[in-house]
Amino acid sequence: MLYNNKKAFIFSNYNNIKLKEKFKLKSKITEYVKSAVKKLNEFDYKTHNYMSENVTQKNEKYIKLTEDDKKNTMIALIVLEEYIRRRNQWKKH
Repeated sequence: MLYNNKKAFIFSNYNNIKLKEKFKLKSKITEYVKSAVKKLNEFDYKTHNYMSENVTQKNEKYIKLTEDDKKNTMIALIVLEEYIRRRNQWKKH
């Protein structure tokens, strides 16, 4: 339920933002989406850790997600999901 409330909150706010600010927000969202995808690609499913870029079998370094990372990634993925939903709706018409 919290997830849906957050989604509604993000998009009700997004629709009220001025155009100039929307462009800023879009680039921020793009940045977060890229970051989210990068983090998902770095996720090691065996150890459930996020790995740093230079991982070797001998020397494995892990990075932990900060609270901001988690929040921004969640927002980015919600936005991405909504964008895909709206794009698919638009294609139907």
